Order: sequence, then structure tokens, then C-alpha cells
Amino acid sequence: MDCKEFRDIQLDRYLDNEMNSKEIREFREHMEHCPDCKAFFHTYKNLMDVQEMNFEYKPGVNSRIKFTKAVKKRRNLPYQVAAGFAVVAIAVFGTKTFIDFNTINQRYETIVNKSVEMLNSAENNRELNLSSKSAMNVGADIQSRTEKIYNLINDGEK
Repeated sequence: MDCKEFRDIQLDRYLDNEMNSKEIREFREHMEHCPDCKAFFHTYKNLMDVQEMNFEYKPGVNSRIKFTKAVKKRRNLPYQVAAGFAVVAIAVFGTKTFIDFNTINQRYETIVNKSVEMLNSAENNRELNLSSKSAMNVGADIQSRTEKIYNLINDGEK
């Protein structure tokens, strides 16, 4: 067997297991006596092994799980964006409602405090003026202050 036949014909047949026992023996004998063909054989076999690894690559279970998660994340992206907008909207409207509630609460607290002050001052005036004429004025004063409080609470609506 010469080197050209070894490289062009017999090498692929040997690697593909297409030789009979006599041909295999001749092939191995040639490799033992020819260091160039032996080096070529090992280089060629390594190259073919690398190519087979690339073609026979099968992803592991973890790779499949990661890939599936990545695909699901991309599928859920529109829902995640919509949920983000919903959270922002709720936060904005919740903050506005909280601020409005605090403003209204402060307003009613002021109204109640002023009302209590007005009623207390009217009661004190009534106790000081015991005459019947001044008692009538104090009663009218209490009536007018009560109406003012009612108007203050209801913004003038009856």
C-alpha cells in the first residue's frame, strides 16, 4: 500500500469500519512503517472526532430548562410591561387620593376647632350676662353662630 492510496482511499474506509480483517492488517502495518501517514491519520481522526462532536451535540437538561425559561420570559414581557404601568398608575392615583384625603381631613379639623371655639365663647357670654334683655341677645348670638357653623361645614348649602 502506498501513501497516496492510504490517504485518499483506505483512511476513510478504516474510520467508517468498511474494511475486512486483511485490509485492516495491511492498513496498520503501513502506519507502523510510515511516520508521516501515522501523523496524518491521528490528525485526520482528531478532526473527524471534533466534527462528530459538533454534529452530535445534544443540550443537557439544564440548558433546556434555561432555554424554556428564556422563551417564557419573552412571552410574558407584554404582561410584565402592562403590570408595570398598572403599578405606576395605582401609585400615582393612590398618592393623589392620600394627599386629597389629608387636605380634607385638615379642613374639617379646622372647622370643628373653630366651631367649638365659637360655641364656647357664646356659652361664656351667656353666663356673664344674666339680664333677660342681654340673655335674648346671647340666645340670638348663639343662633347666629350655630348658623355660621352650619354654613361653614356645608359650604353654605342647606
